[in-house]
Amino acid sequence: MKMIIQLLKQFLKPDWRNILLTLIFMGFSYFFKVNCLPPGRLGVCEKYGFPISYLSMGSGDFFYLPQYSILWWGLVVDLIFLYLISCSIIFKWDKFIKKKNKTE
Repeated sequence: MKMIIQLLKQFLKPDWRNILLTLIFMGFSYFFKVNCLPPGRLGVCEKYGFPISYLSMGSGDFFYLPQYSILWWGLVVDLIFLYLISCSIIFKWDKFIKKKNKTE
């Protein structure tokens, strides 16, 4: 049990590589855009983020004046999800490098 806790601490440890990779993934998740309204309708509605939208953009009926709103729960869930993905990538990378150095 103690070994599992130690491994979990090592996995979730905030490292500069984990934080940087999370921010890179967060930047790329902005390019995942979903349109809310069907084509041809007046107005524009778009949501940004992956896996849950965290930024919503809407406009008025006659003028294109974008109004952005942040969906805080979506932002928190996205950050946690992307941090776990980056932790798993860095963890596997470190294991791969240790195994490669051990065999040499």
